Amino acid sequence: MKNNKIGRVIRILSGTEIIVNIGSDDGASYGQTFEVYEPGENIKDPENEKINLGPLDYIKANVEITRIFPKFSIMQDIEVHKETRSRNTLSAFSSGSREVTIRKAKVLNVNKDEVTPLKINNKNISIGDPVRY
Repeated sequence: MKNNKIGRVIRILSGTEIIVNIGSDDGASYGQTFEVYEPGENIKDPENEKINLGPLDYIKANVEITRIFPKFSIMQDIEVHKETRSRNTLSAFSSGSREVTIRKAKVLNVNKDEVTPLKINNKNISIGDPVRY
C-alpha cells in the first residue's frame, strides 16, 4: 500500500460488512487484511517513566477486503477453517474424501444505530442488468 495509509470506516452496510476509504488507488488488493482499532493509552517503560513504549491499541476486528473499488473497499471479518468431506457416507477417511477450506463472514461488533444498508431497488437478476469482468 502507498505510504501505509490509515483508513477509516466510512459506512456500515450490515452486521457483516463495512466500507473503508482504502481502495485499489491506494495499492490495496482483494484479500488484504486490516485491523479496525481504537487508539489506546501510551505505555511507559516501568524502569523509566519518561520512555514512551507506544500505544496499546484495542483491536476491534481483523477484516479483509472482499470487494475492492478504486477509492474504497468492502471488508468482512472472515472465519476460515478446514474440514474433511467425504464423497460417500461410509467414511471420512475413504479414498473419496477431500479437505476443503470453509470461509464464513463473522458478525462484526458494530454500532447498530449507525448501520446504513445499501438501497437496492431489485434484488433479483433481471434482463438488462450490467455485468463486468
